[in-house]
Amino acid sequence: MEKLQQAIEAYSTGSISSIEAAKFYSVPESTIRNHKRRPSMSIGSGRPFLLQKNDEDHLVQLLLDLEKTGFRLTKKKVMKIAQDYVQTLKQKTQTLGRHWFQNFMFRNKNKIKFIKEQKLERSRKDGFTETVRIGWFETIFNVLQEHNLFDKPGQIYNVDECGFNDDTE
Repeated sequence: MEKLQQAIEAYSTGSISSIEAAKFYSVPESTIRNHKRRPSMSIGSGRPFLLQKNDEDHLVQLLLDLEKTGFRLTKKKVMKIAQDYVQTLKQKTQTLGRHWFQNFMFRNKNKIKFIKEQKLERSRKDGFTETVRIGWFETIFNVLQEHNLFDKPGQIYNVDECGFNDDTE
């Protein structure tokens, strides 16, 4: 919204053209011209965002932290986490829909990526060595240390081990 206001102001004062303002402020040229022609147009008159920018950034960071620890993100999981997060912030039930998810992913397309699940290859199964296991425990140790969870056992939760193959040969 600020960029749009700055672009309209720069174009209205005549310091730059609408094309230059569009490029500089990353705002569509037609929008700048329309707002100059009809100053009564309201900027940002659309529906309010469900999450503020800082809340959405926090949600994105949470999803990235989960991904870093090996949690595979899917649309269903992201929607569930976001739903719980919104309910925690708003203290009311607000159902997130398909459009919210599409817009959220569009706004964060450079940060959040989904990786298609694939069958575990034999080489990966055989590659899960003692060194890899030790690395996993080091990662868990670093997460516990980073979030200061060593003295907060109530903040540590058990997880489903369905992604681990215990098929010994």
